[in-house]
Amino acid sequence: MKRVFVVLGIVLILVGCAGTKTIKLPENITRDNFPNANAVVVFDSSVVDVQPDGKFLSREHAIIKILTMKGKAEYADQTFSYYTMYDTVRVIRARVIKEDGRIIDVPRENIKDVKIPAMSKFFLPNVRMKKITFPDVEIGDAIEYIVEDEMRAPPMENNYDAMVMFQGTDPILHQVYVLKIPMDVKWKVYNDEDGMVKYTNKNEKGKSVHIWEIKDVPGIIREPLMPAITDVAKKILISTVPSWKVWSKWYWGLCKDKFAVNDTMIAVMDSLLKGTKTKMDTIRAIYHYVADEVRYVGTTMSGKKGGYEPFPATKTFRQKYGVCRDKAALMVAMLRHLGIEAYTVLTNPAMKVEKEIPVDQFNHAIVAIKEGDWYIFSDPTVQFCKDLLAPYEQNRGVLVCTPEGEDLAYTEILPPDSNTSNVAAIFNLNGDGGFEGEINIVGKGMNDMGLRMLAKMLSPDRIKQIFEGSFQSMGSGVAIDTIIFSDPQDYTKPMNIKIKLNADEFALVQGKKMRFTSPFSGGSSVGISVGRGGGGDPFALEKRNYPLYLYSKSKSIAVERIKIPKGYRVVQIPEDYTIDSDFMTVKSTWKRKVRSIEHKTEFIMKKIEIMPEEYPSARKAMKEMQEKSKREVILEKI
Repeated sequence: MKRVFVVLGIVLILVGCAGTKTIKLPENITRDNFPNANAVVVFDSSVVDVQPDGKFLSREHAIIKILTMKGKAEYADQTFSYYTMYDTVRVIRARVIKEDGRIIDVPRENIKDVKIPAMSKFFLPNVRMKKITFPDVEIGDAIEYIVEDEMRAPPMENNYDAMVMFQGTDPILHQVYVLKIPMDVKWKVYNDEDGMVKYTNKNEKGKSVHIWEIKDVPGIIREPLMPAITDVAKKILISTVPSWKVWSKWYWGLCKDKFAVNDTMIAVMDSLLKGTKTKMDTIRAIYHYVADEVRYVGTTMSGKKGGYEPFPATKTFRQKYGVCRDKAALMVAMLRHLGIEAYTVLTNPAMKVEKEIPVDQFNHAIVAIKEGDWYIFSDPTVQFCKDLLAPYEQNRGVLVCTPEGEDLAYTEILPPDSNTSNVAAIFNLNGDGGFEGEINIVGKGMNDMGLRMLAKMLSPDRIKQIFEGSFQSMGSGVAIDTIIFSDPQDYTKPMNIKIKLNADEFALVQGKKMRFTSPFSGGSSVGISVGRGGGGDPFALEKRNYPLYLYSKSKSIAVERIKIPKGYRVVQIPEDYTIDSDFMTVKSTWKRKVRSIEHKTEFIMKKIEIMPEEYPSARKAMKEMQEKSKREVILEKI
């Protein structure tokens, strides 16, 4: 991004005059100067005036210039959500600044107060939003809005906290955040690490005024399997909450009266526990009941602390649906009735929760079960999970909410053996280069969960399409004959799948020679899944600006036996190799057997996150593995 300076005073004069008929933005805000941007945030100012009791009035003023059709699609409609029990949003100004400087005010009918549309499983009529539809927006135009948010009843009384982002996917020319707070209110701030956000302060009308400001911030260009934008962007955290323990005790107070059970619940628990022998058997029985039998659905956020406070466990049990906090409270109630110490936990599975100061970075609730000096964590919103906690919830911030209060902690990073894939395959080659084969896959952790999801959520035809597509690298014309799953509801055993398949053209036949690579060459079934939600091969980039986040360590083993067709002998098999790096270990071994060849590949992913400075060596190791996996087996007709 070429540096573009905007003089704040001039901008404020131009946009502050209600009678101004034209506004000229800097002419160098163009696609040529910002080749990777769909829009540019010309100016973004937020002023927050906080009262001693935590109530506040915030005013955001923004000007955004549109550079592409994608930018137009993103910014032509702007929404500002609020919860009617807590706050109110008002649109003070909304207008379009045309490329030639003309101003078009947004008509009143284009500013609507509406219910938030139903999203997936959630319909919340008491969560509303102001929606601004900017008319006749074209590439080269800018949108401008001033919006106020009045917080009348803060969820945590007498406290204020905020996470303020100073970077996003679009470049920012100038951003200012102003906090006005009573001088006698104690507060903490966690600033950006590189110091690009400049800080000043002053006193004004009995309040302490704190100003954070940044200029010329490049937009974040997304990379495959990068962490959440909030994890890598420049930001500050502000809080008047004294400690995480205070937050923990506060949420315990919202939950403690929700754990009562009734006779019907007790009868169900008695039924669930038939045949259980251990404490862990009991925990798993309750977990799978809440995960599988209580739908993950939300329809209202009621009560004084709606959106935070769970429904009573008896209500969630009766309705057989609830959001995360409701399902967590139900599981806690059932466990506590059975004499197992359990608590509700606040967490965020999608982003890193910063520990330095207590700021609300949570979007999810799970369960903690006391075990010795620590806790076992369980997420009853996750279906199809043999374990109590989904594999992707490793290394996530957790706040166990207890009467005494707990500090923020993080879930454990599990060893590679906790997420495994074991593949055993037999391929019978024929003299034309085709094969008939059988593949048996046994999953653990993330792979077990994935197989269960396939079996439960997709039709047999769709499952067949998926596997046929993934096996096309074995050769043209791969067709699946049968797919047999084990029972996805049987959580006492690992999930496995048996696939029978055939291919017309697997090996290349040239005269007396037959050539082929391992059906699982390149570790396609035993190595890194490049589709872990990242959208593309994470090692395609020559370098990275952001970490490569893999969610979990893993281990995969594939053993394949290739039977040689009659009339052929083995001329060449690939050399064994081992690649051992800080990131991964790969071992490939070949053995000649009587009328067959056995190939074993073991792939261990040792890290959950690869930093940008580590990425070149990790990429080199991956490319080395891919090259060595291309080595051929050569057969010769006798």
